Amino acid sequence: MCNTVGLGAKASLDFGRLCRIVQLAREEEWDPANLLEVADARTLTRLLRDGGLTEAHRTRRAPVMEAFLVGQRLVTGPANLRAVRCHLRAVATTAAPREVLRAALAPTPADRLAS
Repeated sequence: MCNTVGLGAKASLDFGRLCRIVQLAREEEWDPANLLEVADARTLTRLLRDGGLTEAHRTRRAPVMEAFLVGQRLVTGPANLRAVRCHLRAVATTAAPREVLRAALAPTPADRLAS
């Protein structure tokens, strides 16, 4: 599916991870290394750069989702970004408990190995 919209698997995985931490940061302290569960500083730097989150990390201020979507370089193209925004609105309007959303967005063991 990723290739269908011109998105590589790694970029898709990174986008999902970054989207998750931006969402979680609304309710938790902005600590990307901890939220991403990344120990290697080079990986953290790359993820934040590709996600347009370098300034947020430097200032220690959590970004809002729209600022993330505008600044990131992983998912491009108006149609792709519209689809992401539509999905995020749909998720935001569900009555799912926070724990369910967190579990659904949590990184898998394969995600951890990729970083």
